[in-house]
Amino acid sequence: MVKKPGPKPIPVRPVSKGLPQKEIILDQVIYWMGLQATAEEIAGSFFVSPDTLDNRLKEHFGCGFSELFKIACTPGKLSLRRYQFDLAKRNSALAIFLGKNWLNQTDGREDKKYESGSFDQIMKDIAADNHRQSVLLKEQEEVMNKLRAKLGTLSKTDSEHSSGE
Repeated sequence: MVKKPGPKPIPVRPVSKGLPQKEIILDQVIYWMGLQATAEEIAGSFFVSPDTLDNRLKEHFGCGFSELFKIACTPGKLSLRRYQFDLAKRNSALAIFLGKNWLNQTDGREDKKYESGSFDQIMKDIAADNHRQSVLLKEQEEVMNKLRAKLGTLSKTDSEHSSGE
């Protein structure tokens, strides 16, 4: 007796892993955060959605855009503050606008009231504020150094993987 051939097997296609990931340069993301760029602007520059950017940051840093932005935007604010002092010499209205809108500054009249002739107290308050700013700057430098170190190890790991393929 001759066997009849059965149905032909259907070839199985390998399961697609989806589109390849678009490259996001993390150094560039940190730099743009320092310039106060929004998640939409940064994501748009890499042609990805803000959610994709947020997920990629969570993969590499363990925190999302908003948490990282709080850390990375501080150098930009400090630069703005320095620029504000220079700008105040020429255009005080613009310096006041920048201070109120970007640096959460107020007129100060509600916060502290100085009597006339209280120059020493004003100088003490300025010195205390300068000290607080320098402490904040040191803390931010430490965080940025940790981020740079993390980026450096990621870059080394990425280059090892690409050279091994």
